[in-house]
Amino acid sequence: MNLDPRFVKASGLEVFTGNELLVKGCLETEGGTHLWTGYPGSPVSGFFDTAHELRELLTANGVRATMANNEALGAAMVNGSQMEGLRAIAVQKSVGVHVAADALALGNLVGAHPDGGAVIVLGDDPWSDSTQVPADSRYLCKHLMMPILEPSDPQELKDWVDLAFKLSRESELYIGYLVTTNQADGGGSVEVRPNEFPARNAINKAALDTAAIDLERNVLLPPRTWRKEQNLPERFSRLWASARRHQVNRILRPEASTNDAARLGFITSAAAYCYLRHALAELGLDGQ
Repeated sequence: MNLDPRFVKASGLEVFTGNELLVKGCLETEGGTHLWTGYPGSPVSGFFDTAHELRELLTANGVRATMANNEALGAAMVNGSQMEGLRAIAVQKSVGVHVAADALALGNLVGAHPDGGAVIVLGDDPWSDSTQVPADSRYLCKHLMMPILEPSDPQELKDWVDLAFKLSRESELYIGYLVTTNQADGGGSVEVRPNEFPARNAINKAALDTAAIDLERNVLLPPRTWRKEQNLPERFSRLWASARRHQVNRILRPEASTNDAARLGFITSAAAYCYLRHALAELGLDGQ
């Protein structure tokens, strides 16, 4: 197998592009991932290029990696995966999130499987470098009742794929994973971890007993639909509890050598957090 050694390295530092970090994050996810799908579009089309380059590794370990005919079909595949305890990820650009919105709305309302998880990568291009519309996928996800993770540096971009699956399982919500052009086309040095692969996979298959499918949970027809809506606040409560447990949001207090009663703070996320830290360092204020 002619394989890029970076993707099987179990420890130490390695350099990846942003799209490669998404792939390595999938490989390192606890328990392994079962399904990689979606539709290629800048800035996240490189995810599929990398998956293709690793096809022998994925095939040998039973990971199903397939490019859908469009984003809606990719989302529908993720929806199907949640009838069983499978971990599935769908990748698309911001314009494609609109194409997938109907399937995502249905899937998120039904919910992620508590033993599986659904992660939806949203490739946003704020400056329209390669996109027709400078969309902000966070607004559409608010409409879909789909929470969003916004990783900041390359390490988070890789590691938070696993975190997104944990949040999805524990809240039974689909998790949007926001990646912008600078992150996807960029990259950096990260600490890597061992890869994990699922026990149930495309080689070690299991038959889906259609007679045993929970219709109350999986089929959205009235009155089941409004029952699902009534349950959303409880699922979001679980999400916040899970986010606190995993320390997704953090308060970085002034260093001990500085004034602990700092009067000014910033609330920030994603790549903007990195820009802020850089600006503070330039001003001699980092850590204060």
